[in-house]
Amino acid sequence: MGFNFDDSKVKTQVAACKNVWKQYIPMLETGSVDPDRYIPEAIDKFKRAGVDIIINEAQKQYDEFLKKTGRKK
Repeated sequence: MGFNFDDSKVKTQVAACKNVWKQYIPMLETGSVDPDRYIPEAIDKFKRAGVDIIINEAQKQYDEFLKKTGRKK
């Protein structure tokens, strides 16, 4: 019925970002590390893992979904 992201074209990047998530997010959520140091480091690792590629693919698919369904952004 609604939009569902198909990650088949970005499986490698999704897997890499999941690894970055597992490495950084738990310690940032619990406050066990200095966020001023680790947030920029995590962002850099997400970018190197391909998060922008995932975002671009998701946007492309969403735009196609809107076009097919006649919906507007």
